Amino acid sequence: MLIFFSSLKSLYKLITIGLFLSLVGCQEKKVIQEAYAPKPIKANGVLEYLHKMLEEPELKGASLGLYVTTLGKDSSLVAYMPEVSLATASTLKALTTATAINILGKDYRFETEIAYSGQIDDKGTLNGNLYLIGGGDPTLGSDNMPSLMDFLANRVIEKGIKNVEGSLIGDASIFDTRLAANTWIWEDVGNYYGAGPSGLTIHLNQYSIYFKTGIKEGDPTEIVKIVPDVKNLTIKNEVTTGKKRSGDNAYIYGGPFNNKKIVRGTLPPGHASFMIKGALPEPSNFCTSYFFNTLQKKGVTFSKPIQLQFQQEKKSNSLTTIYTQKSNPLSQIIKETNFKSINLYADAMLKLLGNKKGKEGSFKEGVNVIKDFWGKEGIDMENIIIEDGSGLSRYNAVSAHTMTEIIRHTVLKDSSKAFINSLPIVGKSGTLKNISKNGISNGRIKAKSGYIKNVRAYTGTITTFSEKELVFTLLINNHTKSYREMTTNIEDIFDLLVRL
Repeated sequence: MLIFFSSLKSLYKLITIGLFLSLVGCQEKKVIQEAYAPKPIKANGVLEYLHKMLEEPELKGASLGLYVTTLGKDSSLVAYMPEVSLATASTLKALTTATAINILGKDYRFETEIAYSGQIDDKGTLNGNLYLIGGGDPTLGSDNMPSLMDFLANRVIEKGIKNVEGSLIGDASIFDTRLAANTWIWEDVGNYYGAGPSGLTIHLNQYSIYFKTGIKEGDPTEIVKIVPDVKNLTIKNEVTTGKKRSGDNAYIYGGPFNNKKIVRGTLPPGHASFMIKGALPEPSNFCTSYFFNTLQKKGVTFSKPIQLQFQQEKKSNSLTTIYTQKSNPLSQIIKETNFKSINLYADAMLKLLGNKKGKEGSFKEGVNVIKDFWGKEGIDMENIIIEDGSGLSRYNAVSAHTMTEIIRHTVLKDSSKAFINSLPIVGKSGTLKNISKNGISNGRIKAKSGYIKNVRAYTGTITTFSEKELVFTLLINNHTKSYREMTTNIEDIFDLLVRL
């Protein structure tokens, strides 16, 4: 009863303050807010909590890196193992997107082009080839692939092309053919979050499998349908029915350019159409074929089958452009990348950096561009390991200090605030919506989160109760706590940081 009474008193107090604040002016509001602000703490308060936390049994083998600095200059406020390189998980997307916005600019747009070689006669016959030239756009057809392909096909028909005495050539040469980074684990590669970037990405390079599950645990499952239809794809179904409310524990196994897949694991009982998503094995081929079929359905004929082009060639002046499909501005794609933590988008940006500023559109060249760019900005990039742009690889390793400096430099340069607006807000939005909903850090931290097994990570900005603007990175590796248990610790740390 005492606890209940105390809670009611606190609630009444908060409601009373809120009503009063709505009735007074700005100056009075500030005075009242300061009076009820949490008690400020020094760096030692944060460090004491970390030392105590790391004594817990599930964290005794863990590694933790924390670095907090002011926005204006690199002046350490809190530091715990700040120079030790640790796994980043998806906080690496913040590094990738920060580099992309610095190098390419917030207004950059991916372009997908329809063009042709040869001449069109007065009967509508193209004596040459039709081209679908990929620009590596990871968003192409992500919202409605059939509608987009229909729209693009209509642009060809408007040009008067009825017959093609040649092929439809899908040019995916802007990126190399490596869809998965070398160090992605086998359990990830065949699933939707392991869909890699291709020169002609389409529909997020994903397909969906729908299962009918059994009534009780151990019952077999049945594949009902696959959407969209992927030619030559065969799936061996080893999925069984799991316990009630057990969720999606099914994984698709099979690498890129391999049309034979195995799906294993469990799905919950009693579903007529339970969906899981996989990574398209040959996205550029699928994209070109889908466009080819759409054109044929509209009456355009071809004398030859489709061809794919993966080697970059000097663009021929003899090609005539029919239409150029442009993506949303990079700032909008970056916001979606960081809010929803979309691996494909981040990895496509990495390859694009390699194509635009390096030797080729590959993971390796994209990494070289990142290291070179930030090295010239005065940030030590020698002892970091980057394997991809998304953070899916467990081999990625960056120090809390280095990550924080990259974020700080980007926020200071970004006059339009495109980057800072791409970061989710604690307790409010994106991947941080359910963190600290009832904590004092709610609304005061903007950050990219990261999670892979046994890793939690965050990097971004803090507005403290004393109105300091701070930048931070928190990396925790090799803990054995459950997600929920670790979240409690994260919330405690956040609530301390806003009191600095």
